[in-house]
Amino acid sequence: MDKREFQNGRKVGAVKAAIDMYGGRANQVQVIKKPQYDASSNFEKTSKAPELHVATSRISQIKANRITVAREVEVLKREHSKVKLEIKCAVREKFMAEKEADCAYLRLKSYMRSIQARKELAEIEAQRKEETERYSFLIEESRKKISALRNEYELNLIKEIDNKIYRSPKDEEEIGVAFGQKRFGGSKGVGVRRERLRKWELENELCIKKLKLKLIKAKDMLEGARTSEDEAKLMLPSFSVTLEKLEKEKEEARKEEGQLTNNIRAEIQKIKSETNENEKRLEAVIEELEALKLREANALAETVVREKASKKNSTIKISKFEYEYLTGCAAKARELTDKKVTAAANAWAEAWMADEKE
Repeated sequence: MDKREFQNGRKVGAVKAAIDMYGGRANQVQVIKKPQYDASSNFEKTSKAPELHVATSRISQIKANRITVAREVEVLKREHSKVKLEIKCAVREKFMAEKEADCAYLRLKSYMRSIQARKELAEIEAQRKEETERYSFLIEESRKKISALRNEYELNLIKEIDNKIYRSPKDEEEIGVAFGQKRFGGSKGVGVRRERLRKWELENELCIKKLKLKLIKAKDMLEGARTSEDEAKLMLPSFSVTLEKLEKEKEEARKEEGQLTNNIRAEIQKIKSETNENEKRLEAVIEELEALKLREANALAETVVREKASKKNSTIKISKFEYEYLTGCAAKARELTDKKVTAAANAWAEAWMADEKE
């Protein structure tokens, strides 16, 4: 933009130089031919000098205003980038806080699950212990019943022998033979039964030993579960406090995020309004600059016209080169002004679209 202004200044200076050159030549010719008009032309030049000075000072002031506006635009852009950076930092802090809260919640959930599993294990072990005691009681009752049946059988056998003692010798021999056979057969049956009972007792003893081993393991596991449960109970208050603290921090972070979002939106709206105002000011400055350029060109043209009107001829004649030069400079000035206005409008439109996308 400064380069374009410099080029415009060079063009305006070139116009002035050309007009001064041609005007000077005309004045020189006038001095040679008609020296009686020097005083009036010098008077007109001196009368137009303050106007030119005011115009140049006004142009320099407009340039200074344009530089000030450009600086303000740069400051606004820096503030906008700073706000964007703060938004990114706030979003990152929010994400980290949510991640920490989720991790703490998962840890607490895993501890609660372990406590629940230990409680279930303790219940299973207690149930197994009750079943073991019940089965051991049943086995003991079965042993007592077996010993009672054995004693009863032996007593019945002795009673039968006593009832058959007082008989004849022949009967006694027959009874002895029968009793021997019966005793032999009975003893054989009793031996088989005893063998079966021994096997059953051995199996029961093995089962009891296995149950005792399982009971010991269950006791050890129950003790471990109790210690773990006690540790969990001790740690549970601290975890609950930590969870409450994290919930509070999460809620505060949400509130801060909402407040920050509202502030950012208000700041963006403010920046947009200031941008619109600066855009309007820039357009007004550009229009004023264009008007001043036109005034300056008109003033220079009037100066040339007045200098040439001071001649005796009623008509004003300028060279074709002067006419083309002046009209070309005016057209270029208009075209350059239009391009500046269009470029400024496009730049602000792109900035607006970038803000909307973000």
